[in-house]
Amino acid sequence: RIRGTEPGAPSLALVGHLDVVPVHEAGWSRDPFAAEIVDGEIWGRGALDMLCLTASYAAVTRAIATGSFRPRGDLVFAAVADEEAGSGLGVE
Repeated sequence: RIRGTEPGAPSLALVGHLDVVPVHEAGWSRDPFAAEIVDGEIWGRGALDMLCLTASYAAVTRAIATGSFRPRGDLVFAAVADEEAGSGLGVE
């Protein structure tokens, strides 16, 4: 959490997840752990997930935390680990 400069101003939460879908191999047409490149795309567990967005949230939060800019409201970065399991143990 980076505290804002104006008490009562709206906060912004950047919420991303760290987990990937469970592996039920019968549901995969390729090895989920192989990271095969097929027609210029990577096939594998987590390859098409939003983890790059979570990393971007972390990078932006760090840049603001170490820089001179301060937002009016609080900036909150949260990385959770149960989005693929319904969010009942993390975000909730």
